[in-house]
Amino acid sequence: FYLSDADSHMTHCVVTNCTSSSGQASGAYDHGNAGDVRAGATLAHTLVANCRTGADGSWHYDSTLVVGANSRISFCTVVDNVATNIAGINLLAASARFDHCLIAGNRSSRGNETPRWNVWGALYETAQGAWSESYRTDELNRVTDGFAEGKVTRCASDTVAITADSILADYPQLVKVRRGRISLPANSPAANAVDPADVPGMPEKDVYGNPRLFGSKYDIGAVECQRFGGLLLLVR
Repeated sequence: FYLSDADSHMTHCVVTNCTSSSGQASGAYDHGNAGDVRAGATLAHTLVANCRTGADGSWHYDSTLVVGANSRISFCTVVDNVATNIAGINLLAASARFDHCLIAGNRSSRGNETPRWNVWGALYETAQGAWSESYRTDELNRVTDGFAEGKVTRCASDTVAITADSILADYPQLVKVRRGRISLPANSPAANAVDPADVPGMPEKDVYGNPRLFGSKYDIGAVECQRFGGLLLLVR
């Protein structure tokens, strides 16, 4: 998908098994295997899973999702994707944002310099010109120095604690696959983790059509875990 302007808003979608056979034809890093969110567009309450490139390890620089200037990704679940660059979310501009996303199980085949590339990155053009191999180190240093603060809010990942308010947990604590559906385990630290007062205007349903609020707080990501308790009968 390609969301191209401020009137573009995509929500409650499932994007899976997208394949780019050769990465981006131009070798550019600024497009996503799964999708692009650009020029003020928003992507919300969407599951992105098992998207990958066939150019694994080649000179192509593709990401799973890219976020452009003044654009935002909210309450999305980004899991089990493979890309030659950023296997999670790539911020292409200083004004790009993402919040309350669950990012786990992704693999960046070109990101051996830092595990961070399995989760997110901030690789974009600046006054120095287009991103290149020689520019990579400078960008990674800047990311490490707290670039995410103010741009990323309350996310969960299995690789890095992106910001001070984010959650770091093992993959099995963040992702459960049951009957072909990806969800949160009931005891996940990403469950019941977002105060409704902090996110007004939330929809009534999650990406699967289940109640968006189950308990006193929202879950991180696109899927609200339906935590059903057992029934105890006492017989005398």
